[in-house]
Amino acid sequence: MFIAKKFFLVLLVPCLFTMSSVTGKLHAEENPFPVPNGLRDAVDFWKKIFTLYSEHEIVFHNPEDHKKIYSVISVPENKQNLNALINAERARIINQYGLHGKTDQVRSQRGAREQFQISHERSQRYLTGMRRVFREEKLPVDLAYLPHVESAFDNSARSHAGALGIWQLMPIAIVRFNQGDMRLDPYASTRAAAKILRENYLGFGKNWPLALTAYNFGPTAVAQARDAVGSSDLVTIIREYNHSRFGYEPKNFYAEFLAIREMLNNKEAPFLTRRPFQPFRFREVKIKKAVPVQSLLKTAAVHERQFFDWNKSLDRRAEEVPAGYALNLPRERMERFISVHRQLVDTPPVSQLASARPPRKRLGS
Repeated sequence: MFIAKKFFLVLLVPCLFTMSSVTGKLHAEENPFPVPNGLRDAVDFWKKIFTLYSEHEIVFHNPEDHKKIYSVISVPENKQNLNALINAERARIINQYGLHGKTDQVRSQRGAREQFQISHERSQRYLTGMRRVFREEKLPVDLAYLPHVESAFDNSARSHAGALGIWQLMPIAIVRFNQGDMRLDPYASTRAAAKILRENYLGFGKNWPLALTAYNFGPTAVAQARDAVGSSDLVTIIREYNHSRFGYEPKNFYAEFLAIREMLNNKEAPFLTRRPFQPFRFREVKIKKAVPVQSLLKTAAVHERQFFDWNKSLDRRAEEVPAGYALNLPRERMERFISVHRQLVDTPPVSQLASARPPRKRLGS
């Protein structure tokens, strides 16, 4: 869970499933993300972590019974003593509850209220455009909440394994989607993530709990877990699948997503604020023929630095925008470009990304 200082990896592999045609619109399901039986306590626990407990508090709980919270301690100003404090409190709980030999029933989790606030503020720059992408891909628009769990909507987020950007895509995505390194482009990466999520959903028999877990843990690993326990029920897999790699974080990935979705859709986090900003209206068009960057900048009256901020999947050293590239510009700039180079673009635009703004320096940095 990225928000609470846990880093997840998105494991991208070549498609493992035979793709079938999608009947109907996936985003038209009445409630595509119901809470599975047996997962409600975990969802409620994560709601508390995101809204009740601050980053200055550490919650000691039973990872197998999320209703069981043993204690909450404050983080000292002198963080050098933090590990000693955690170990001492853990030992106290083990003694008090007679958990000798059952130490895996005591886990510590730092609160994430402040980080969730930051993530929420960042998300306001991107959510409208991301939802539009999911509608175009015929997927549930609430999937746009997933970066709260993956990256806290930090477009510069990078894992030690090389996952990058809001959607924490691995380097193999560059090869797989043949779009350059789209991982820092919030909308191109959203489209790539949408395609992965659809493949997972169809490959696991239209099962969103497994599809989202596979986005985090990897489709091969989730398929192995499913086959090992003989069930496609996520709760059964969590309870019965015993593998060192399938730890607490991937087991709780879907529950965290459900918690955030419920809180935001039901307005259960009144402390969240929305910083006002002047929105841009972006248009996206596909370039049919390569265009020199300098010619494009001149025609659209765009500064080079702004242009590459809006089109992060392009190499800043590039001299041309390649054929097939999905170009992003504010609406009025795009109209100027199209008026001169209509023969170079596919019109109408493949999407219009509204209420977005160029990425800025990350909050809290």
